[in-house]
Amino acid sequence: MGWKLFGFDPRMAQAILMGYKCCTTRKTRKGVPGDKFSIGSRHYRILDIMPLPLREVRDKFYRLEGFSNPEEFEALWRELYCGFDEDKLVYLHWFARMEES
Repeated sequence: MGWKLFGFDPRMAQAILMGYKCCTTRKTRKGVPGDKFSIGSRHYRILDIMPLPLREVRDKFYRLEGFSNPEEFEALWRELYCGFDEDKLVYLHWFARMEES
């Protein structure tokens, strides 16, 4: 398993560091379970990747994505990706912080 580069919006990186965000949605699959990534000096491991319609991520997983409501998730998606096709198949990447050794 390798190290991956995940580009996070600063607001989302902060949500991860604060422990509010445990998954991230991407337009394409980024790695495989077991791959690792870093935010600052903290390391995280991808646990699972689920293909889902974007609407389902917005409606069911917005809190775990670090948002207070589905509208916030959709607004940031529109900002980052210039639109929101709720039927688009996206990839929900679940991750957890790795223990310090």
